Amino acid sequence: MEAITKEGVLESLKRIREEPKRNFVQSYDLVFNFTAVDFKKPDKRINAEVQLPHGRGKELKTVLFAKKALASDAKGLVDKIVTEEELADLNKALAKKLASDYDVFISEPTLMAVIGKNLGTVLGPRKKIPKPVPANAKAIPALVEKLKKTVIASNKARGDYALHSVIGTQALSDEQVAENVMAVYNAIVAQLEQGVMNLKSVYLKTSMGSPVRLGEKKLAVEAQ
Repeated sequence: MEAITKEGVLESLKRIREEPKRNFVQSYDLVFNFTAVDFKKPDKRINAEVQLPHGRGKELKTVLFAKKALASDAKGLVDKIVTEEELADLNKALAKKLASDYDVFISEPTLMAVIGKNLGTVLGPRKKIPKPVPANAKAIPALVEKLKKTVIASNKARGDYALHSVIGTQALSDEQVAENVMAVYNAIVAQLEQGVMNLKSVYLKTSMGSPVRLGEKKLAVEAQ
């Protein structure tokens, strides 16, 4: 396939905007299909954290796991605080609800081991393992702002030759979506041994729309 350009993405977005309107704001998904890469080898798999230039196009909720002192100082800086004592009482059902209701997770470093042991099987597959935060509450707002713009693009499963990444919503302008697409695309290509040659195809789609193939001289809507 040919290398993807911002101009090509903008052309694709024109076609996507012509699709039937939905009664909700849809997300944009970027789908990569790979070729000639042995993803059974862990060191060959994709694992990129990408800061989207224009964020995700929606409000995200943040959870902080903290001990008593930081929990007190961080009030009002995040949407929910889970104290050390509350963390010990979290069962799998409560952890799933937490993972469903919130988007960004941060934690004091000293609680990371407990979180990994108790919540790893719930948060891990959802790519919501907490990021460590300094004990100084003043550092929290900047970290949260950064993480709200960050997406994790990875295919850690053995033999997984497809990768999906959310890159925004229809609340963003086409220009903003295109720049988000290019940020994720460039990060993925940079991790491939043969660059764009390891890409079989790349599609852009809305939540309910048809995938539009990128990186071709003539854009085509295709089923995956």
